[in-house]
Amino acid sequence: MLKLVLIASLLFPDVHHGESPATQEQRRAAFALIRQGKIEEALPDLRFAAEKNDRLALYQLGVMYEVGEGVAQNYDLAWDCWSKSASQGLLAANHQLGRCYFYGWHVEQSEQKAKQYWLRGANNGFAPSQYLLATTSLSLHSKDTTPENVEAVRWLLKAARQDLPEAICVLGILYEIGFGVKKDLQLACALEQRSLAKQFEVEPNMKPVARTILDRVARELSALGNK
Repeated sequence: MLKLVLIASLLFPDVHHGESPATQEQRRAAFALIRQGKIEEALPDLRFAAEKNDRLALYQLGVMYEVGEGVAQNYDLAWDCWSKSASQGLLAANHQLGRCYFYGWHVEQSEQKAKQYWLRGANNGFAPSQYLLATTSLSLHSKDTTPENVEAVRWLLKAARQDLPEAICVLGILYEIGFGVKKDLQLACALEQRSLAKQFEVEPNMKPVARTILDRVARELSALGNK
């Protein structure tokens, strides 16, 4: 699921109300080093900004604690960082708190509580939360008319409209099989092609899935064309 190691700086305004210029400078310097792969060199500036309650620095430090990159893996410290960041309105941090509940990191595992966090993000237009809220609620083993599936497809469409490749990929699958939408192989093919042109950030392992679906749909279309 979500890594978003640097995406916070891309999705949100760089300046948060109340930040000091010095905090911004330290955080930006840290992010620049991280983009160069200089994780250990970035830590002093990143920690400085995080200690000053910079919400993007806190978010990034939380991700490092989650994956154990540059620091020892520590879900308790990750939760602490994301909680402070989310309290300042950063939707990516709120999303990560949902992941903590989904996996049982620092807190008792609870899919229901995870979805509460993702719903908050989804209602505020955060595409990764819309996507995970959709895919953790979608059930292909039940009718597509159930309230849960109808709602899941609605969130998936919203995430896809924001060009989230994972959502576009899953939407392509739904069009391939005609689940919750009218079956349309041409559209399914176009959606998988569109998803593959983008970088998969939320679930990188979905990119090979998109390629597989595209190949399968292309074969189906070819077979129909030969009839």
